[in-house]
Amino acid sequence: MYLQSTQYFVLICTYNGSNYIEEQIDSILTQTKSVDKIFIYDFGSNDSTVEIIEELQKVNSHIFLTKLKNLNSSAHSFMHAITSISSKIHE
Repeated sequence: MYLQSTQYFVLICTYNGSNYIEEQIDSILTQTKSVDKIFIYDFGSNDSTVEIIEELQKVNSHIFLTKLKNLNSSAHSFMHAITSISSKIHE
């Protein structure tokens, strides 16, 4: 009998989130169920958001960052991220 294991993925979309991004990621990583991958899409932050994420990536291989330019709409940005992630979860 083949048992398929459950995988957990998290998608974060951010723009100038330096005040909260580290706390968000730490919260995800300390949940009862361990997360297999955290996909973070940054939409053109001009604060230290990207640098914070890149530092966290150095110590956690579950974090994947994609940097994109600002799509001028949080809904449009999130839908773009959802569409993009569908192929990545099977990698």
